[in-house]
Amino acid sequence: GRIFKRNFWDKNHEVWCDRAENGYPEVTVVDPERAKMLQKFAKENCTEGMRFRAGDAVNTSIGQGDTVVTPLQMARLYAAVANGGNLVTPHLVEGKHVPKPQGMGLKADTIKMLHQGLRRAVTEGTAKVLADPNLPAVAGKTGTGEDPPRPDHAWFGGYAPAEKPQLVIVAFAENSGGYGGTVSAPMVKKLMEVFFKKMPAQAALTNSGAKPTTWP
Repeated sequence: GRIFKRNFWDKNHEVWCDRAENGYPEVTVVDPERAKMLQKFAKENCTEGMRFRAGDAVNTSIGQGDTVVTPLQMARLYAAVANGGNLVTPHLVEGKHVPKPQGMGLKADTIKMLHQGLRRAVTEGTAKVLADPNLPAVAGKTGTGEDPPRPDHAWFGGYAPAEKPQLVIVAFAENSGGYGGTVSAPMVKKLMEVFFKKMPAQAALTNSGAKPTTWP
């Protein structure tokens, strides 16, 4: 992490220092308060951007800052929660050479907590667009990744049916300027509608409020 930050600072500090002095006029016309915040960050990064600071640790813990992942990596993560803690190697063809899932060493209580939180994000949180009677119960999480001065990225990752997962989907809308709940979650909803269209009975069952029998 520290080596990456130093290399990143070497490549970008001139831009940060320029922004520290001249600000973000293109952002000011739209959102003056955000422009002030970005200029404040630029001033700090100009002189201290090579350091791994407390704020970097906080950002990393919530998937912001210098955290970089691909949609496929996020799909593996959601699949691991869905299947009870096993990291699956992506593959295209089934057969005797399919890589075996690898345990992540997570406690059952941890997996259960993650599963419950992802479910509540749909029933009570930012992904309510997926709480649809035409779909099985969905578990997942929205995400919004800042990319200043460009528009935000919008994320959604999740799986369904929540209590007996069959499908994992991650949607990433690069620089869409929207939120995970307003941009990416609706994208996932359309895909799930197509996938589960042949399973109306399953959808009715998993939205009926019946107690889970297969998870975990």
